Amino acid sequence: MLAVDLVRRGAARSAGRTAVHVVYPREVEDALASHPAVGQCAVVGAPDATWVDAVTAFVTLRPGGRCFRAALRAHVRARLAGYKAPKKVHFVEAIPYSPVGKILRRDLRDPLWEGK
Repeated sequence: MLAVDLVRRGAARSAGRTAVHVVYPREVEDALASHPAVGQCAVVGAPDATWVDAVTAFVTLRPGGRCFRAALRAHVRARLAGYKAPKKVHFVEAIPYSPVGKILRRDLRDPLWEGK
């Protein structure tokens, strides 16, 4: 198996690859979480012809919070390298967690990889 295949299945590590760079979800999530409108967030790799794994964010907003996708990407770009900024941002009602409180990234990632 290739390392990318292991990452897709969550078996190797939580890091994803974008082109030749390794991106750790936690650092992108920390940058997203520093935005005042963001309640919770999770970052996964989605299939992309150019980037191998495109950094993709799933975000819940705080009650009464409003934000645009472009504003969130710019917020992350101001704090991290440009290639670490999410290529796509999905606003969701809730982030799935396991009973012990870990983000269930596979529940977010698997629908993106179906048929790839």
